[in-house]
Amino acid sequence: MIKVRRHLSRKYPNEQALADHLKNNIDGDKNGNLSVDEFKSFLVDSCHNEIIDKSLTKQDLEGFMSAFVYNGQGQTSLEGVAPIVFCKDSD
Repeated sequence: MIKVRRHLSRKYPNEQALADHLKNNIDGDKNGNLSVDEFKSFLVDSCHNEIIDKSLTKQDLEGFMSAFVYNGQGQTSLEGVAPIVFCKDSD
């Protein structure tokens, strides 16, 4: 999880930049939820080079995705992604 968080925090300068990118580029539903498939696609697109270089593995991405709470339809809050990425490692 930490590898993916650190990669995303290097790619986006702050929490607001990541939140804006997610809102503008991902089709969330009317309740502001993000499906598992959309979330996985976003991560694979964002970490494409690191996956090819093998500095991030499938287990790293799955571990990161497991930190989120999903509802019965397999969706998580779109607004909950950026705060988890930019939280301190000690939290």
